[in-house]
Amino acid sequence: MKIREELRKRNPDSADYARDLSISYDRIGDIYKALGDTKSALTSYESSLKIAEELRKRNPDSADYARDLSISYDRMGIFIKHWAIKAPLRSKLFEDS
Repeated sequence: MKIREELRKRNPDSADYARDLSISYDRIGDIYKALGDTKSALTSYESSLKIAEELRKRNPDSADYARDLSISYDRMGIFIKHWAIKAPLRSKLFEDS
């Protein structure tokens, strides 16, 4: 991850490095979600979404960037739905203890 972040930092105009970083953030978010680390998952998904939005804005005719943005929105939506469903259950468990 640090290598991808450094490549993006050194080459801010490279859409390829930005796209690679965005995809990596999505995948890292999936891992954090699977591990139950919701805060880190959300941070990763937000980072991916920010880059995907930037790429789409800079390249409005690119189908690839439109697809990447839709994937970022989808992952964020699934995460929020998953979190929203489980949050009341967690609260109930703590109330019953």
